[in-house]
Amino acid sequence: MKTILKTILFVLICQFLSIHGKAQTFPKLTATDLDGVSHDLQTDYLDQGIPVLVHFFAGWNFWDEYFMDTMSMQNAYSDYGPNGSGQIMMLAFEIDSFTSDEDLENGTNGSITNWTSLINYPIINLDDPSWATDTMGVFAMPSLALFCPDGTIYGSSTVGGPPNYPYLETDEMDYGNFLSIDGITDAFENLCGTMIDDENVSGYATLNIDECETELENPLKGTVVTFTDGANIQIRTANQQGRYEAFLANGTYDMTFENTSTLISICAAPTSVTVNNDVTTDLDVIYDADILCPEITLDLNPWLLRPCDLTSFVQFEVCNIGTVDLSAYTATLQFPQGSDVIATNTMDPYTFDVATGVMQFSLSGLEMGACKNIQIGFSTPCPTNAGDTLCFDLSTDPVQIYPNCDEYIQNEVSACEEAVASYDPNDKNGLTPGEGPVNFIDAGTELTYMIRFQNTGNDTAFTVRIDDPMSSVFDVSTIRPLGASHEYVMSYSEGMLSFSFPDIKLVDSFKNEPLSHGFITYKVTLKEGLVPGTEINNYANIYFDSNAPILTNTHQYVVTILSNSNDYSWLDVSVYPNPAQEMITVDMDQLENKEVKLEVLDLQGRVLISQNKVFQKATMNVGDLISGMYYIQIRDQKTNELITLRKFVKE
Repeated sequence: MKTILKTILFVLICQFLSIHGKAQTFPKLTATDLDGVSHDLQTDYLDQGIPVLVHFFAGWNFWDEYFMDTMSMQNAYSDYGPNGSGQIMMLAFEIDSFTSDEDLENGTNGSITNWTSLINYPIINLDDPSWATDTMGVFAMPSLALFCPDGTIYGSSTVGGPPNYPYLETDEMDYGNFLSIDGITDAFENLCGTMIDDENVSGYATLNIDECETELENPLKGTVVTFTDGANIQIRTANQQGRYEAFLANGTYDMTFENTSTLISICAAPTSVTVNNDVTTDLDVIYDADILCPEITLDLNPWLLRPCDLTSFVQFEVCNIGTVDLSAYTATLQFPQGSDVIATNTMDPYTFDVATGVMQFSLSGLEMGACKNIQIGFSTPCPTNAGDTLCFDLSTDPVQIYPNCDEYIQNEVSACEEAVASYDPNDKNGLTPGEGPVNFIDAGTELTYMIRFQNTGNDTAFTVRIDDPMSSVFDVSTIRPLGASHEYVMSYSEGMLSFSFPDIKLVDSFKNEPLSHGFITYKVTLKEGLVPGTEINNYANIYFDSNAPILTNTHQYVVTILSNSNDYSWLDVSVYPNPAQEMITVDMDQLENKEVKLEVLDLQGRVLISQNKVFQKATMNVGDLISGMYYIQIRDQKTNELITLRKFVKE
């Protein structure tokens, strides 16, 4: 049992808020933490102009452990607390009266970890939790309250409020916003007015249409910014406002900027940056318009297609990376006939013709450097069965307004996808088609991946983060984001590709199943020179708020042909009889004197029958195979290079 006089003394003097919500005076709070250090809330911090973030937790609560596993709170305290820039203070209050100091330090008696090693800011173990539960009204954990020097307390809906100790409720205090450094610093800046000295590099990618002689304008979404110190590479992308940020260790980094537009060139940009502690470095890149033309990029993703009794999703993004506005243009999306639109994520006007399946959006509000990301929920034509392939076409009308500009406008893109009945709502798929049962692919191929996620919990997810480990087979300098269901920030560092959706507010599937889904797509190129047989195994971890990660399936490609090897697209190989019962003949007369190896594969890619040192023609006994479909794989006997694949059916 804790000794009240030894560990903590509270003297609370409450003055309630008026009906107009004026800030109250603070209680006088003096407490001693587990290290024996005394903290006076008013004298030590608030009177000094230092805001205090209070974290209410319980030693047995695994949600708090997941919250701490993100390391955001600890990193914020290290950077901006007393041992960092000294701008903020953070205190942790353990509110279970049955948890001893020893339990917190040793993970005993129901305490699930050594909290003193997990939480780096002071821990105050409340012997009497009534200050937290009765006065502050805490009823769920983790809960947070922010005490500002001006006399205002901010809290979330998990901190009870009136008739408990009065505070101002705001969504900005929901703990989901505190899973990132940005969310924590935003709370201190937006609510308490404390300007945090970030240890980061930030800036804007902007387009200027007057030869860079005027002020910055027209932010460019999607500009890729790369930092490298020679050993490590970090990649960031500019958001919808053209802003990028990178948290880097101290050192000097070379910088490069890239944008997909062919109409602009850089007229002012940094080439390197040196990062020091407690310094925010603002580095802007300015592009100049070389030609005044519209340039449009289209991205189309039918990312979840289901039978007609369930809501399906298609997403498209139209970006104006040109140097004029798109006031005269419209985007047209052709659905499979018989589809019916249910809802979209935009307030922009559109038309939809049920008879033809044509939807049209005006692009009049699409300014230079901006994008329209449209998410559409719809019902597929009836009947649509699992395995049916549905195709979509997205186009922009070729308006002849600007002379000599036609070559810059991407007029059409198409995409097809199979409908599914039951599926894993959190999965990863390779959209680049491979060959054969194990997705054979060439070295040097550009691959496109899609990661889908769904909130199947029982409450709204405020943040979603996807961590995607990148193995050594990828050329990470080629990583580029494509379409997504929600606004995101992409980053790459030390082998980990991450996509963060910091304020996604993804509703759970019980409240609204159609709106509980999301996805991200990106592309990356395989390195040249990978030997045949190299496996490309790729998966992702999906984090919803502070919950444990959900591990997706592993998607596999297998490298088969070196990118500089022979082209056998001309080869005509005959496999007969097909279907076969006992014997099957493989006729490769066009290969002349090349020595090859034949292998019979099942649909899982397993080698069932092999025959070596074959010239031009061979007969194989397949009588022992069970009925079904198989592949015959033909490889160069000397180099093991895959020459071709052929299907056959065993009766």
